[in-house]
Amino acid sequence: MDDTNESENETVVTLISPQRLEEICLESVALNLSILCEIVDRPYYCFQETTSNTSWSKPMVIYRLFNRDDEKRVQQFKLSTPDPYYIPPRICESLLSHLSATNRLNDNSITIFSDPICTKLESVNINNTPIRDGLPTLINHSIKELFANNLLNAKLDDLCAVLLIHRKTVENLTKLHISGIKSDDADFILPFPNLTQLNISNTEFNNDNLIQLYEQTSNIKDLDISSTRVTILNGIENFSLSLTRLSAYNLTLCETDEDITQNIQIILECHQLIYIDVSIDITPLNTDLQFQFTEQLLSNLDPISIPNLRNLDISGFAEFRAKLLLNFVDRFKNLTCIGLMSSPLCHTRMDELMKRGIILSGDATAAQILESMKRYKNRRKYVQRILHSWFNLGDPANETPNINMIDDIINVMDYNSDSSSVQLAGSACLYNASKSPHCSKLHTTILSRVANSVIQSMSLFPRLLQLQKNCLLTLCNDRILNCVQFNFYDGARNALSAVAIHNDVVLHRLSVAVCYILASKVNRVETELLASTRNMRNLVKIVESKLNANSSDTLLRFTLSTLWNLTDESEKNCSTFIDVSGLEVFLKVVTNFHSSKFILNKVLGLFNNIAEIHSLQHHLVEEEVLNEIIKLSNVSDYGLKVSYFSIGILSHLMHSGGTHSVYDEHDLSSIIDSTMDEWAVQDEVMVAYRSFIPLVSLLQCSQCAGAHRWSIWAIHHVCTRKPQRYDLY
Repeated sequence: MDDTNESENETVVTLISPQRLEEICLESVALNLSILCEIVDRPYYCFQETTSNTSWSKPMVIYRLFNRDDEKRVQQFKLSTPDPYYIPPRICESLLSHLSATNRLNDNSITIFSDPICTKLESVNINNTPIRDGLPTLINHSIKELFANNLLNAKLDDLCAVLLIHRKTVENLTKLHISGIKSDDADFILPFPNLTQLNISNTEFNNDNLIQLYEQTSNIKDLDISSTRVTILNGIENFSLSLTRLSAYNLTLCETDEDITQNIQIILECHQLIYIDVSIDITPLNTDLQFQFTEQLLSNLDPISIPNLRNLDISGFAEFRAKLLLNFVDRFKNLTCIGLMSSPLCHTRMDELMKRGIILSGDATAAQILESMKRYKNRRKYVQRILHSWFNLGDPANETPNINMIDDIINVMDYNSDSSSVQLAGSACLYNASKSPHCSKLHTTILSRVANSVIQSMSLFPRLLQLQKNCLLTLCNDRILNCVQFNFYDGARNALSAVAIHNDVVLHRLSVAVCYILASKVNRVETELLASTRNMRNLVKIVESKLNANSSDTLLRFTLSTLWNLTDESEKNCSTFIDVSGLEVFLKVVTNFHSSKFILNKVLGLFNNIAEIHSLQHHLVEEEVLNEIIKLSNVSDYGLKVSYFSIGILSHLMHSGGTHSVYDEHDLSSIIDSTMDEWAVQDEVMVAYRSFIPLVSLLQCSQCAGAHRWSIWAIHHVCTRKPQRYDLY
């Protein structure tokens, strides 16, 4: 038996963001991929360096794929279907993206897309994945769009080796996102003539590579060279007839006066530009040259040279004159958005700019913060400032929670999983966004993402006390704990780990409050993993400290409930509890808190778990212990709950015959009968059972009438008070 939490009976109206049917189906397929697929052998491919002549002046070193050895085979996933099948490309691409987003895409799982006839791919998303040996899966697909940002193992050479095999891919590839990719070749050769969108940010791409880029592909409309080694924009002007979006965040474009003049002049030559981002990282103070760059940019950009400009991002440049910015806005009538993150003007000139119909990305208002979150999730310093601003701004209780903001917070926490400051600020924001009364307005799928996100943060930074508190505060929510599906085991495991690492009373109270619920939701194997000697000893120590302080606060009560639930139907866990002196401590609790029915209820519940296990019953079969249990069975003195558990202990001990050395079984049976005669009908659910095995076992002894009666009463009670929990029985 385990402790029960009645808050799960509450009726909750969900108002926001139900999960789409397609998302549910994709998650089901991803979760059961190994069941839906059979494993077959495929040839092993490896990379071989060759040289190929190109249409431009320099020979190109590329990597071709070949079958290394027929005797060396690797496993491939193939959908198990009796008949030929065809999955539409959009569904295939959605499944691939879902596998990537949920960290399930690897060298094995990507092989389900090996057959381009059955599983055709045109848009491929393998962002943030460890794929390398699985890349040959893409050989036979005619790929038009490839998103391969921040690959963990593959390099640019590996990627090009695959893409160059298929002639149609070389001809048809229009979008290539390879941010953060590593390359063994400093030339960054990208021989895809019809590229229109290229993201090569956060790489070693340099000035020479930028000049050579036009010789490889001449139709680029959208170019992102942020955080590269480019300092002079030479070569950009070659795309003057096609380039509409230029992202040049965090480039050193203003090292000298000459650089400033040259770079601004090159930008002016790109007449089709709609979007210009020359923002920089946030720093305490701008240099004189940075100030000069901003002033000249705002002064020199004119609608004659760049008539279609709608979006300018100069975030990070904090010091420039407001008059220059307002004049710039007046000149560009089609301007719709300005990036002013870290600039005081997003606060002081906000009303004037909004009157002109300008959308601002900054940190002054909720609207600005939401816009900033969409733009800057991969900019760590920006994200930290955005999250702090959102937290300080607060979320008014009478407003509907901003689902987009919650999604964005989770996304930036995932993207910046190695940053403790981002995790700390993000966890605080998630707590604010999901606490009451917002929680009742959020759909369970949103709350599930919130719960799993904070659990991941706890795993990443277990020694950061405030982060652990933020995450536990978020989880310590009746709706999340009782109505939402998430990783219960990891939640409980991290909570117990926090108890072991941190000597903090507030954290301990939050941890055991979470574990008390989650321990009853995990399976038996996971329960035994949670009830390690270390964890059980730490929990017993908490009980002992409260015993010494004579304090029956919530920490003691939650800890007693956690131990009760961890020992439910587990001989190993009950044995561990006894080994760490838990039984001795609990007997002292009975003595010290004899007048607290609430505490006695939990202690006797755990004693019931021990009494259910034949090999451990001898620990309870002592005259002093039995006398105390019989005394506690008096319903008029201690109430029905305490009496129920006391009689349960006696029933189990009598059933095994272990009490005959102390009490006559006939006398015990009479005590059980006379006590139960005084029990009244109870509407409240007193207990929950993981299974009826301990109760049914009592019915198999023909000599234990009192135990029979208690067992039948217990089954009837829980089945009539909460039938939905036991409908499988």
